[in-house]
Amino acid sequence: MSSATPRPWQPRVSTEMSATAEAQLCRTLQISPLMARLLIGRGLADPDQAHSFLSTRLEDIPDPHSLEEMDRAVARILQAIKQRDDVLIYGDYDVDGMTGTAQLALFLAEVGLTPRTFLPHRLEDGYGLNPKTLAKILAHPPDLLITIDNGTNAVAEISRLRSQGIDVMVIDHHETPNQRPDVVALLNPKSSGSTFKERNIASAGLVFLFLIALRQSLRQSGAALIPNLKRYLDLATLGTIADVVPLVGYNRTLVTFGLKELTETTRPGLIALKEVAQVVGPVTPTTVGFRLAPRLNAAGRMRHASLALQLLMTADHIEAKQIATQLEQLNQERQAVEEEMAREAYQMVELEASDRCGLVVAREGWHLGVAGIVAARLVDRYQKPAIVIALENGVGRGSGRTVPEISLYDALTNAASELIHFGGHHAACGLAIEPSRIAIFAKLFDQAVQKQSGGTSSPLWIDSFVELSHIDLPLIQEIARLEPFGAGNPEPLFAVQGVTIVQPRIVGTNHLKGIVQQGNTQLAAIGFRFADQLTNLSSGNKHNIAFSPQINEWKGSISVQLRIRYLQAPK
Repeated sequence: MSSATPRPWQPRVSTEMSATAEAQLCRTLQISPLMARLLIGRGLADPDQAHSFLSTRLEDIPDPHSLEEMDRAVARILQAIKQRDDVLIYGDYDVDGMTGTAQLALFLAEVGLTPRTFLPHRLEDGYGLNPKTLAKILAHPPDLLITIDNGTNAVAEISRLRSQGIDVMVIDHHETPNQRPDVVALLNPKSSGSTFKERNIASAGLVFLFLIALRQSLRQSGAALIPNLKRYLDLATLGTIADVVPLVGYNRTLVTFGLKELTETTRPGLIALKEVAQVVGPVTPTTVGFRLAPRLNAAGRMRHASLALQLLMTADHIEAKQIATQLEQLNQERQAVEEEMAREAYQMVELEASDRCGLVVAREGWHLGVAGIVAARLVDRYQKPAIVIALENGVGRGSGRTVPEISLYDALTNAASELIHFGGHHAACGLAIEPSRIAIFAKLFDQAVQKQSGGTSSPLWIDSFVELSHIDLPLIQEIARLEPFGAGNPEPLFAVQGVTIVQPRIVGTNHLKGIVQQGNTQLAAIGFRFADQLTNLSSGNKHNIAFSPQINEWKGSISVQLRIRYLQAPK
């Protein structure tokens, strides 16, 4: 985390512009002015829309049949059940891909099929359908191949499968090319000509929509086995949060109810996973993002994602505990590799690319499985899109992450001439490149990012500047109505100016803890990865801080705590 990012701090909505709307929301919804400002900043100035946002219902899930080709997909599965087809579910090695795969495999098993599953090896196979994995599929060809979280862009590979008499169905959310693959059904809200009202759905959420439609048809046909879809909400929610799609609309509804299911889950694998991750009490998006998802992802990053898939699907509590223990060990290995790579990447940026709008770093010996995490850390530190490339055997392969205002997919499209191939969406991407082309690619990527940003640094958007005395328990409890927080509905970020941090000290490995003081008001605070600021704070200098307020529970007592997210020395 960097405190020296020179971009301006700017309120999402000016006080003057929001005054009338704030008053109306306060009067209609009986909420505080600060809560009203938070709603307006999220585009919810209309009282009816704001009320709907604060009162999520399962009935708000969109009709799955409004997604193009849903009826064709359901019909092909009903045919597979009738014919007892050999079905192979081909997923992906991240949490979205594996939870989508687990949902579909478990559901089909409940209705009488015995589907096979396949997740590619991140390092040996690479992403999605490709010549390596095509050979493995054709060694034991299925009647029906269903891809989860990949397949949209595998036009040539799917054509080859079709030539061998294999039907293919794609459930995916990645950006689509102009050419539609030769599939039985393409369930992708981003497909050309799609009129589905919600485009940014994770593949795990798309699978859940598909299961709703399939269950409806099974019930209408009088099938004896009708699975309980509530039990699949935990998996759909895991994938949705982990893939960082906007938590609005359908995603918000899914996650709101799915978190309850995750908290109360009876799934052996998730019970064991929560135990090793030391998750107690209600599961939140933060719990998923920082404790559960990293351990599942560690399998694909450090060994093979099939280990995590096995955990999600097992019905055996003993096996679940054994696998969860392995994932914990792999996650610890991942953390060590990540810290070293991040340290090297920071050095490279400071020496070579600190003035660029788009960051590209590459090095021999880096671990591809950790590249995406390190890219996310670069974005967090410098607030710029970042691509991290691991060089091995004469090829560079990398992952990218970005800030909300910049589309990675569009930026890569503008630099595609230098790439072997790439794929992804607005927020994340993967690519392959010849090492000799990295320098010119980095230049083109920087130019593409500059073009999108207009050549200016994007501001740090603050929900509101406040006085420290404004932050109390009733406000935090009121803000909780906006949950679940995540992409598209960020955790509120407030700023207070000219404060002193009293009694600063390091806790854990590199975290900063202290007391924020403004006038007569003092509140406890913690800043994760802010230990490098201790010397400056110890001198008693005043700072501006941007923070998210939270409730701290300790030994039965409840108090307010500020989670410092940015530090800035006053000008």
